[in-house]
Amino acid sequence: MKISFLHYALILSLTFGFSSCTKSTFSGEQTEQTKDTVAVLDTVATQDTVATKDDCSGDVMCTRIFVTVSATVKNKDNSPVQLDSYKIIQTATGTERKPTVDAADAEMQRKSGAYPIVTDANVKELANKEIEVEFIGYKAGKELVKRKLTVGADCCHVKHIAGELDIVLDK
Repeated sequence: MKISFLHYALILSLTFGFSSCTKSTFSGEQTEQTKDTVAVLDTVATQDTVATKDDCSGDVMCTRIFVTVSATVKNKDNSPVQLDSYKIIQTATGTERKPTVDAADAEMQRKSGAYPIVTDANVKELANKEIEVEFIGYKAGKELVKRKLTVGADCCHVKHIAGELDIVLDK
């Protein structure tokens, strides 16, 4: 991966402020700080170990947020549906998946009608993959909702790929 001169200028302007960058870079003057930054950028720009879409083994820069893909279940009047229980079944294997959520968060989510499907705790398992799951919700011992979803992850975070996450019940 190569970075052009314009990319250097943009990065420098974001790093040091546009006016100091343009004075030192474009006029030919270079401060020690500018030289150090250019040297670091040059090293980073010429490395061939940048991860590709299908390869998470290189140096990948990820945000520190913790992503959860959740389905929300509501009534027509937009009130949350508090399910008694729910399951996430991986359709290819029939295996039940258990999202990693602590008890306090799970109760808060249930009260708001939000039900975690996958979290960033699943990133390594799902990196650059897509899986189909079935979300099945129960209330009063009866199946109330059933939807198929496709989820996956990149090198950093889980993501929703297909299927209905905002479920509105007719009842």
